[in-house]
Amino acid sequence: MLAGIYLVSSCTSDRGGISPTVSYDKVPAISTNVNAGGSQSIDVANLASFKGKIDIAAYFADQPLPEKVDVVVRKNASNASAKVFKEGVTSLPASFEITAADLTALFGEAPKLGDSYDFSVNIYTKDGMFEGFPQTGVGMASGVANMVGFSYFARFGAICAYDSNIFQGDFEVVSDAFEEYAGGEIITLTKLSETTFSFIYTLANDPVPVVITVNPINNTISSFPRTSVGSSYTWPWSTYTGAFLIGQTGGSVAPCDGKVTLMLDYGVDAGNFSGGPYALVLVKKK
Repeated sequence: MLAGIYLVSSCTSDRGGISPTVSYDKVPAISTNVNAGGSQSIDVANLASFKGKIDIAAYFADQPLPEKVDVVVRKNASNASAKVFKEGVTSLPASFEITAADLTALFGEAPKLGDSYDFSVNIYTKDGMFEGFPQTGVGMASGVANMVGFSYFARFGAICAYDSNIFQGDFEVVSDAFEEYAGGEIITLTKLSETTFSFIYTLANDPVPVVITVNPINNTISSFPRTSVGSSYTWPWSTYTGAFLIGQTGGSVAPCDGKVTLMLDYGVDAGNFSGGPYALVLVKKK
């Protein structure tokens, strides 16, 4: 196990990466994590509800602590945008709450859909200050960033928050890359829980519900293994038994637009259809 962070970036007298004359074990590894007790993302439809929390602590319990740290934040993964959120923190571990008003004050505009905010630390030791988000280079070596349980930065993304009540009822087909559904056809979604809904693939014989699981933190749809949609498919040239779908990564929901994008592979007992995954795009009927 490494005894500390090896920051790699541009080197100046008191900023940037670690000078070759500075021993890596003199720069403590400080981990910045999202606290599960706060908001996990920023709902652009209700900015005032955002109460993010971050925890900052030494990765190694017995390592010497830095003289102080500055809590810093960058926007949209741009190190050039980095701002100081809390200056001169001398006691670790420490926790901080972040609001949308804080982010607006720092960056001059309110969070918008698709924005992301990363929190990390500038570390001060007797050898100088080492930036979490240096202007050039990287904040630390990949070996340190990949230590089990270590978090280089804590990220909050701005999303249109998932609302399970939106994803039920009639949805119109916008497009079907598999070319089975025509635009405007209706697929009905049924709410099962706060993070799941189902639909029936009506083009299969003896159709059965297919369950879709949503990650409400980022509105992605979870992949799923081979799942029956009915007893068979009937096409003009033949009937094939064992109709099934496989849910692939890349699917998502867009609550503000009432939109669902499923990334699907199709198959029957005789085998899988090639060329997928195929996007099936639905929008809630008005």
